[in-house]
Order: sequence, then structure tokens, then C-alpha cells
Amino acid sequence: MVTGTFINLKEKLLRILIKYRSMDNIITYIKSGITAITEIGLGVVSISILAEILFGTGALFGADVIGNITNIVSTIGGSNGLIGLVALFVLAVLLKK
Repeated sequence: MVTGTFINLKEKLLRILIKYRSMDNIITYIKSGITAITEIGLGVVSISILAEILFGTGALFGADVIGNITNIVSTIGGSNGLIGLVALFVLAVLLKK
């Protein structure tokens, strides 16, 4: 049973390699998928921040998105918060690339 499963997995991986022809194409395919998921996540966060500003806390998903982001910034930057804000800015710049 285990051997048969391993052979099926091996055949599936071989078909994927043949389909995409090279490892570079597979890496590009995976990278584009991760990029798409990241863009969707950033869009959802943006919409929930906007909804929270317009309609109040917990308007879209029942969570305090702005409060959570504030907590993350203060956790990264300590009591000052400026270092955390700079770190989030650098992260946003890196995500833009």
C-alpha cells in the first residue's frame, strides 16, 4: 500500500516536471501563486481597515483590525512605537517589489 502510494506520488511529480519543463518554471509558478495570495490578503486587510474606519470596530469580520495593527507596531517598537512603524514601512516597501 505504501509502495503503491509512493509510486503514484512519484508519477504525479514526474508529470508536473514534464508539464512545466524545468525547475525554473515550477519556481515561477509557485512564486506567482504566493504573490497572488499575498495580494488577496493585503486587499482584505485594506478593505477591513476602510470598513472599520467607516462603520466602527468589528464592522466587516468582527475583529478590531486597526487595534491589532496598533498592537503589532507597539510590540515591534516597544513603548515608543516609532521603530515598529518604521519596520512596517520597510515591510510595505519590500512587499511592493
